[in-house]
Amino acid sequence: MRHLIFIGLILFAGYMAFDKYQNGDSPSVNINDFSFTESSNNPDVSRGFVTIYGHDNCPVTTRTIEALRKANIDYDYRDITNQSVKTSMIASMRHQNMKTRSIGLPVVDIDGRFYIRPDMSTIKARL
Repeated sequence: MRHLIFIGLILFAGYMAFDKYQNGDSPSVNINDFSFTESSNNPDVSRGFVTIYGHDNCPVTTRTIEALRKANIDYDYRDITNQSVKTSMIASMRHQNMKTRSIGLPVVDIDGRFYIRPDMSTIKARL
C-alpha cells in the first residue's frame, strides 16, 4: 500500500512540474502585474477577437494573458468566478458540442470558436 501511495505522489509531482513548466516560461509571474477587466479598451477586430475565460489565481490563465500581451494581441478577460460569466461560457461551449463536465482553464474564445488551454501558436493561427 505504501508503494502505491509513493507512486501516486511521484506521478502527481511530475504532473504539477510538467503543468508549471510546459511553456518554458519563467514561473515567476505576479498576478498583480495584470489588470483583469471585463472588457479591453479598443480591441483590434481586424485581427480577430479574443476572449479569455479564466480565474485570477490560475497560473495557466496568467501565462496565457502574459503571452497575449507580449504578442500585442488585444483580448477581453472574463473571470469565471462570476456565475453569469461561467454560465454564459458553458452555454456557448455546449452550443459547439463541447463537453463541459470538466473544463481546464483558460478557455479561449477566438471569434466565437472555443479552445481549451490553447498554446500561443494555436491562438495566432486562428487570428
